[in-house]
Amino acid sequence: MGSVRLMLVDDSSAQRHIIRRRLAGDAHLEVVAEASGGREAITMYQELRPDVVLLDLVMPDMSGEEVLQEILKHDPSARVIVVSSLGTDASIERCLDMGARTFLQKPFDHPDLQWALQQLAPET
Repeated sequence: MGSVRLMLVDDSSAQRHIIRRRLAGDAHLEVVAEASGGREAITMYQELRPDVVLLDLVMPDMSGEEVLQEILKHDPSARVIVVSSLGTDASIERCLDMGARTFLQKPFDHPDLQWALQQLAPET
């Protein structure tokens, strides 16, 4: 796997911390940005163009679906992994149809996250 520049988008600072801690020590991953809301995530994405976005589905200012739609409008090749504890079959299908690369149900195991990131790593 090549080096992956990752952006975490979740309104829960605790959840972002847990993910960051799980990924610590992985030489192939670098968390380049963290956003606590949708508008902030869109701005950061446009500025930094991370390799992969880990995007929570439920946030107070914009839904993850709205954020996904905006990111993909600006960059149709964006690699977005949608995560949620409230993922219904309909919301999962909608996100995948919109262009999310995969969906992880919270709480997800570290190996599941690692596998998803490996699948989306840029070619080196």
